Amino acid sequence: MTLTDRIKKLRRQEKITQHAIAEKIKISLSTYKRHERSGKFTVKQIYKISEVLNVNPQYIINGEGYINDEINFRRLAIEKINLLVSNMNDKQLEKIIRIIEKENRESNLV
Repeated sequence: MTLTDRIKKLRRQEKITQHAIAEKIKISLSTYKRHERSGKFTVKQIYKISEVLNVNPQYIINGEGYINDEINFRRLAIEKINLLVSNMNDKQLEKIIRIIEKENRESNLV
């Protein structure tokens, strides 16, 4: 099974349209369709698609690993967060901390 086969299969299983994925990864529908046919997604796009489909990016890339590998997903999420915050200044970091704290407070109320 190819990368494009895996994306199509997962997208159909999750009942997510090409249009919905294109919007979420911020590319045009025509570009998404072209990439889904050719398999020429960028690594960044593959990671975004894996987030939309809630799967391990490695599974999309080469079919290895689990489709829904929660531990691997958490590890990748932490790596992504570390990468994003590594270039932030103190003011930006404080803002992110406030957002996370607010989210935690709100989720504890439910």
